[in-house]
Amino acid sequence: MKLIIDDIFARARHINSVDDLSYKLIQLGHEHEIDKDIIDLELTPNRGDCFSLMGILRDLNSLSETNTDFDTYNEEFDKLELEFKNNLEDACPVVSFLEIEIDSVPNIYEDYMEKYFAKLKQKKINFFTDVSNYLSYEIGQPTHCYDRNKVQDSIKLDKIQESYKFVTLTNKELILNDDVAFISNNDVINLAGVMGGKSSSCSIDTKKILLECAYFDSKYIIGKNIKYDLNSDAAHKFERGTDPTIHDFAVRRFIRIVQDHVKVNSLKYIKFESKEFQPKKIKKNVHKLNKILGTNISDNQYIDYLNSLGFQIFGDEVIAPQFRHDISYENDIAEEIARVIGYDNIDRSEIKIPKKSDLKINNENIIREYLTDKGFYEVINFPFVSDNTSNNISIDNPLDSNKKYLRTGLQKCLENNLSFNERRQKDSIKLFEISDIYTCDNEISKNKRIGIIASGRLGHNYNDFSKKVDKNYFEKVLGFFKEHIKEDPLLITEVSRDSINSKSKDKILYAEFDIKEFIDGDISYNKKNQSPTSFVKYKKISEYPAITRDLSFALEDPSKYYELQELILNYKNKYLKTVFIFDFFNNQEQSKLKIGFRFIFQSVEKTLSDSDIDNIMSDIINKSLRVNTVKIPGLK
Repeated sequence: MKLIIDDIFARARHINSVDDLSYKLIQLGHEHEIDKDIIDLELTPNRGDCFSLMGILRDLNSLSETNTDFDTYNEEFDKLELEFKNNLEDACPVVSFLEIEIDSVPNIYEDYMEKYFAKLKQKKINFFTDVSNYLSYEIGQPTHCYDRNKVQDSIKLDKIQESYKFVTLTNKELILNDDVAFISNNDVINLAGVMGGKSSSCSIDTKKILLECAYFDSKYIIGKNIKYDLNSDAAHKFERGTDPTIHDFAVRRFIRIVQDHVKVNSLKYIKFESKEFQPKKIKKNVHKLNKILGTNISDNQYIDYLNSLGFQIFGDEVIAPQFRHDISYENDIAEEIARVIGYDNIDRSEIKIPKKSDLKINNENIIREYLTDKGFYEVINFPFVSDNTSNNISIDNPLDSNKKYLRTGLQKCLENNLSFNERRQKDSIKLFEISDIYTCDNEISKNKRIGIIASGRLGHNYNDFSKKVDKNYFEKVLGFFKEHIKEDPLLITEVSRDSINSKSKDKILYAEFDIKEFIDGDISYNKKNQSPTSFVKYKKISEYPAITRDLSFALEDPSKYYELQELILNYKNKYLKTVFIFDFFNNQEQSKLKIGFRFIFQSVEKTLSDSDIDNIMSDIINKSLRVNTVKIPGLK
């Protein structure tokens, strides 16, 4: 959002320079850039109240006294006879209409308006629309102007029931569908909260308008800008939340701006309100705030800080202003006071984590070490799913609209992980996940659970290569947990392959259980494998098929085994992804040793041909045969 710096200076005392203004805005958490006499603010989506000159002035008032008293029209209104049918009261619980007629259209604007268009490089459209745009810049409330001669006395707010062709005031043709609210007057005249239509738009000669000033719940507006590829300042502000109680002030300020330019012949006004907005109330608790921030502020300081930001305190309650949609809890109050004090001005103190938390973290890591030693890999899955169950929790504003429920178990996600690996020709899959699971049955509960899934070969080594995952193996793995938790016996289930997208026929074994007792207990485990000294960088997963080749070696001198193993296991080629020993036989009486290596090749760029692999295998064979007494049975 861009503001003219002189507009801020004109209404802010004790701000002595651009650098001083910049410093104060940074302290308040508003990142920005300054280009000559324009300041471009990077505001977070939760601070919709700051998307205007008045909004920034309100915030700056906590650090430097500011003036947010704008001249308004103060006379009584005649009543506007207008029929308005609101079929979407949840989406738009309050809307006002002003009919205003002027005697002439001005050719030039007052200095404050001319400066707005010139410095911010805004395009002039027509007088009433220009006043509406300036008002939005000044106080943050979007309004829309209809040419009164093009609008009848019966207006409806509703939802599209079928596809409808709509032409915006910018001449863009849209096909609206049933996910959008509209305002109609025999015909659709406004994509509600986003952009008006061409059919009812004002012209440079318009002298009489119907001004609409509405409050739209943000969830009905979010995404419409993107869906219909529109650049709408109104939608941008409604998405972030506007003040539902500002309409009387906004309408009167609009009239005053018009009066600064021309004579007003008539004014008529009506307001439709289906909901009384109750301010948010948070319990006043100075002691808790000081614990949160590590400060020692007094009651009077607490009140002064919040009053400077527009909050009111009555008894033991803090009343948040209606324009602050982001305030709900005591932590929000703490953040507000921290901004005013300045984070750099709060003394630092050492954070002490309770030993019980240390124990939980340590025990959780022991689980990871144990399962890693058993050849399992940890996965971390997205906690949101598309499936709705009887006791899961839905998210009002999910990152992905197709996945708006918190999962109530880990099995489905781990099945997807297994299927993903099997489709990429992995023949030994052993995975686990540790995660908090949230459910709602009268009240929200949280449990720390672990899911373990396995299928295929036990491992890629000569002891486990020919063995498959079965229930006996799984019970041995879970024996470690049985010693520490009450769930006995631990439920092991065989997963049906009906829903697994894979050609594998191997059994799938799964277990999931609560590990709260485990991580709360006193346990110990001596891990076998060393922790990595460096992290493996992400490698692209190939979508091309893998090719497997086996080589068996015979050694008349078993002492050469280590030389051969070192050579093959450390052989490098961009297509060689995995090599391991799958067969090992040592005839000590005859002093002969046989060893089998499996090579797995794969490319991220193409499907490998036999000739690609033959060239690599020839190089491996030639180098291997240089080791004394090494032979390859069957090789001509």
